[in-house]
Amino acid sequence: NGVEVENGRYLASNGNSTSISAPSSTTGYAYYKDNVLTLNNYTGSNTGTYGVYSLANLTIQQVQSSVNSLTTGSSYYGIRVMGNLTIQGLGQLKIYGGQRAVYATGTLKVSYSQLLCYGCGIYSAGNMTLSYPIISVSQFGAAAAGTYAIESAGNISVTDGVIDVNCPDYANGQYVRGIVGKNITISGTASLELDTIGMSISGSADITISGGNLKVTAVKGSGI
Repeated sequence: NGVEVENGRYLASNGNSTSISAPSSTTGYAYYKDNVLTLNNYTGSNTGTYGVYSLANLTIQQVQSSVNSLTTGSSYYGIRVMGNLTIQGLGQLKIYGGQRAVYATGTLKVSYSQLLCYGCGIYSAGNMTLSYPIISVSQFGAAAAGTYAIESAGNISVTDGVIDVNCPDYANGQYVRGIVGKNITISGTASLELDTIGMSISGSADITISGGNLKVTAVKGSGI
């Protein structure tokens, strides 16, 4: 929302200022303490800034059964972290629009969380670890930076969980690709359904699939 949340303070959904006490139970909120941002049915919408921006490592903790959402403008990211980012907790986080839904200059870990991205994908400069996630990427928009739904400059590991990429159209006149990284490992009971116009899975090193279910549809490129 463009509001700085200081240590130990709360921000109500679409709020303009923080407080030291939690908002009423009917109002969703974000709470920041010691590099942990807790989301409890929080809604943030501001097309003129990032949904969440951190200059340090950050953990986003979703309260169980909470439904949270971030809406940002075409020039920004839903979540931008200059460091390592962890998203965890049995909640749901919806991110709408922007260049990237999630962007981390370090590692990215998603554990036991739902992450629904509309209009753009997720990226990490470091390794990406997805453990028991439910991740959906769909409806790539013209503002999307790059054409990868799930991209890492490092390795990508998917263990259990569900990943659904539904991007069968062009973005910025280019093919949209599914999962792109160095070494890509898919294991356990992971269920992946990748519907893209470009290559569905692309690894610059090794691709290892040792379990789970995989369904790929690549309209113009190869599946793997």
